[in-house]
Amino acid sequence: MIYPLEECKQIIITEIKKQISENINNIKLEIPPENMGDFAFPCFTLASILKKSPKDIANDLATKIQKNKWITKIESKGGYVNFYINNNLLISKTLKLIFEMTNKYGHLQKKEKKI
Repeated sequence: MIYPLEECKQIIITEIKKQISENINNIKLEIPPENMGDFAFPCFTLASILKKSPKDIANDLATKIQKNKWITKIESKGGYVNFYINNNLLISKTLKLIFEMTNKYGHLQKKEKKI
């Protein structure tokens, strides 16, 4: 079972990976400042790999990545690609999952490890 917000993040990461010619596995999204999107992808670590400036990489990604059911807007700001997500879809999928899982929603699986 995957939570809707995680599903959204995975789709964004998959879209980024499709556009990068290098095989990069460690793509992390950040939460940007207010009014700059819902998720941001910093392109600084790609600069040395792709031999481009972070700003150029962000511009390339922002123009190549297509909107989809989860992504409503994409823009580049400096060395970041900012993603705006479909909040209506997130809300409806989250509420549906809450009703399906009832009181189990939000609980983590128990692990057999001592902390």
